[in-house]
Amino acid sequence: EAEGTFTGNEHMVYRLPGRQFVVKRTINNMFGGSPATMETPSGYLQQLVDYNSVVPPQLQKTFLGVSTDALGNGVIVTAQPYISGKKPSDAQLKAVMRRAGFEHISGGEYKHTDTGAIIMDAEPRNVFVQDGQPLPIDVWVKFPEEREFFSPELAEDSLIVSTRFPT
Repeated sequence: EAEGTFTGNEHMVYRLPGRQFVVKRTINNMFGGSPATMETPSGYLQQLVDYNSVVPPQLQKTFLGVSTDALGNGVIVTAQPYISGKKPSDAQLKAVMRRAGFEHISGGEYKHTDTGAIIMDAEPRNVFVQDGQPLPIDVWVKFPEEREFFSPELAEDSLIVSTRFPT
């Protein structure tokens, strides 16, 4: 299993030996690369809540804190369970997402057929597959306009429940 430091477009990811989680920090003064986040720190944190509202507990992210980088830019630090799995081909990902109730829109965007929630950046590098189920590890969520932001009052709402990825 991979250990060490990995760099993506918007995160530096650390996995320490023997740990079953990774620590991620934003880099390059980026707080998301999606229209859902508006690329602001508050948008990034809202996305963390939205992501956690649709994935099972074993995938949920934890906010750890904020800091600054060497240039004085703000940095958001989160933790997420380490997930190993098979990176699917594009065709496999489309099939798995379809079985989970998502229609492919274009590129890495999928729309939940019942709720209208959109999962963005759902590319093979960001969604693993285990036992025929999608495990989105680094995707963005956008709810229909009337449900733009998640709130605890909506926790029992069918939008949240029916948009969840299988556990």
